[in-house]
Amino acid sequence: MFLYLVILLLLIIILYVVARHTSSRETHWDWGRINLENLAFPHDFDWGATSGIFPEVTEQPSNLSAWQDSLNRRENHSAEYDGVLNWVHQTELVESLKQLHVKTYRFGLAWSDIQPRQSEFDNAILQKYADFCQRLVAAGIQPVITLHHLAAPLWFEALGGFERKENIHVFVHFAEKVFEKLSPFASRWITFHEPEVTALQGWYWGNFPPGKKDLRLSTRVLANLLDTHTATWHALKKYTHKVPNLQIGLTKQMNAFDPARRWHPLDWIFTDTLNKLYRDEVLHYLSEGVFDFQIYGFFRTQRVNPNAKGALDFIGLDYFTHEHVRTVADWQRPFRLRAPQLEPVDDVDAAIYPEGLYAAIQKLAHLKKPIYITANGLADRSDEQRSLYLRRHLYTARRALAENYPVKGYAHYSLVDSQTSRVGESAAYGLFKAEKGQLKPRPSAETYTSIIQL
Repeated sequence: MFLYLVILLLLIIILYVVARHTSSRETHWDWGRINLENLAFPHDFDWGATSGIFPEVTEQPSNLSAWQDSLNRRENHSAEYDGVLNWVHQTELVESLKQLHVKTYRFGLAWSDIQPRQSEFDNAILQKYADFCQRLVAAGIQPVITLHHLAAPLWFEALGGFERKENIHVFVHFAEKVFEKLSPFASRWITFHEPEVTALQGWYWGNFPPGKKDLRLSTRVLANLLDTHTATWHALKKYTHKVPNLQIGLTKQMNAFDPARRWHPLDWIFTDTLNKLYRDEVLHYLSEGVFDFQIYGFFRTQRVNPNAKGALDFIGLDYFTHEHVRTVADWQRPFRLRAPQLEPVDDVDAAIYPEGLYAAIQKLAHLKKPIYITANGLADRSDEQRSLYLRRHLYTARRALAENYPVKGYAHYSLVDSQTSRVGESAAYGLFKAEKGQLKPRPSAETYTSIIQL
């Protein structure tokens, strides 16, 4: 009997691998036959640039800065340090955006500065943001504001942060306060920057604060972040009469994951599991209000929120790279992510794979919402790869648009260097490099501008 069960199990595994092997093959286009010169987009296409938290030099410590300090990773944050943007750099920042001829600029808020204590909002900081937004609008550039971009105040983390559903109202209150001040200048808002990245990197991989490695807890945090988005969306949509064109969404990272070995059943299982948690369950929640993830025999995280269905005006697509999933002999972290061997990589060894952007657009189209590409870029200090990267990814976006996918805009990541690829480490993602308070364009900035002006 035992032998029959073993044989049956082996047959099931073989059938599973054969079925998966013949499906979902990685797409590779013949770029030598593709014309990358004619990249004209519709006149109303929303061109933009994006950044992380602005300003990068914050006045109050956050969980992110404290985490960097604990790892001795945070670099010298003086106003003269190359790559760091402070409030004094507003003029240079706006002039750089004007030079690109973009229509929008997406940036995140320093929550810890705006709300240094739970009972206190710093009106002077809020006014600085209002003045900055007003300066952008005066230059013909629309602010796109991200309420939560990875970092949170230390006092919020001390409350349990997003591990506790009871704290959702705290974030909603923060959002309403900021919205009251900045909504005269901004009609497009993002509640959370990549909630799945925040949850998995902070509570499973341990690469972001709070540095925990608990898969079950990470799924609960992700469910709480999604519920917080829903609550924030409903709270802010009450003010539609004041902001007629109000749009509220979130950004979803859509990096491509494939098994390192197509013949290996565990590579397939971990790839499918990662895609389910990282991608499919988030999209299921946004479309149906249901989050349901389980590791059979270990745990199940289930969340049903009827208010979530429809609580999304657009989806932001963040796409950077392609990674292979490879099983390793480590029961705590049983797989590793690596760049495919035959694909070119950037300065931080991230694979360059434009075809993955097309697949991401196809996936997000099921939400039946406008798609804005809110972050797409690579780390390239020499600037030798960025122009080709731009052309190939914009060709991909244009191809999807020609096939009637609802791609409404593209924002390059990022405007300026010192965006973090790993917490506490700088990388050259910028179209501009900062040198002692001056922003200097790289040659790829001209490439981006030339495409925008077609």
